[in-house]
Amino acid sequence: MSSSAHLILLEASLGPAEEQALDGEGWRFALIQQGQGYLLAVQGPQILEQGDAVMLSPAATGVLRASQLGALQFDYLRFQPVLLADFLTPVERHYLESQETQQRLLCRVFKASDPIARRFREVQEMKATGNSLSKRSALLQAVAGAVGVDDVDCSLLPASGPRARERVLKRLAEMTESQFVSCSVEELAVECRCSMRHLSRLFRKTFGISLSARQTELRMQRAARLLKESDLKVSEIARECGYLHIGLFNSTFKKRWKHTPSGWRGIPARPIELNTHA
Repeated sequence: MSSSAHLILLEASLGPAEEQALDGEGWRFALIQQGQGYLLAVQGPQILEQGDAVMLSPAATGVLRASQLGALQFDYLRFQPVLLADFLTPVERHYLESQETQQRLLCRVFKASDPIARRFREVQEMKATGNSLSKRSALLQAVAGAVGVDDVDCSLLPASGPRARERVLKRLAEMTESQFVSCSVEELAVECRCSMRHLSRLFRKTFGISLSARQTELRMQRAARLLKESDLKVSEIARECGYLHIGLFNSTFKKRWKHTPSGWRGIPARPIELNTHA
């Protein structure tokens, strides 16, 4: 699957015994509409039947194979957290990008009777058009249930512990990623009623990366996408990503991606490799 569509159901079919790799960036889902087939993944082949749903994490590879007895019809969906900066919180983004999450949810098959599979079928049956806001919203809700992100904020909060850490996690679970990127360490420390030094220490201990490094990484990911997907000038993209000094933006970008912003536009599109440790 080479389509760049995100949170859109794409129809596909395979003839008897044909195969299709479930590739692409982000989390991938396949929803079996009709026929019987197999998911070929690291855990071994798994039988797929009408109504089943497949989920692959970004760390997984998988292939759909139709039965030799007939065709396999399915819908395909990709979910890219990197494109939801105005919706996801920093806590949710960390959960979705962590190696622990991606390995734990490496490859899942939800049988037709599973509530997750039923939720995806309800979206399939919606009368709304394929790219409507209501359908994309419903797909996002189904994906959230499948990856378990609905419970992540509570899971990171300690049952009991230092109140400062609880305040920091609570605030990070309330703000969007875009708000987090534009917030200074000083502002966040004031909101969480702790010193900047203590805030930085708590952030690194919880997320395995410094707060400033995480903000820079998110800005660089956004800059890389805008350079590929828009016609904005480099100076405009620098401002969009929070850099008022173009020289600082250029040097930071080159350090992260090994290319200048202009040079980045000239190379073929490729998946953005996340830097989750610094």
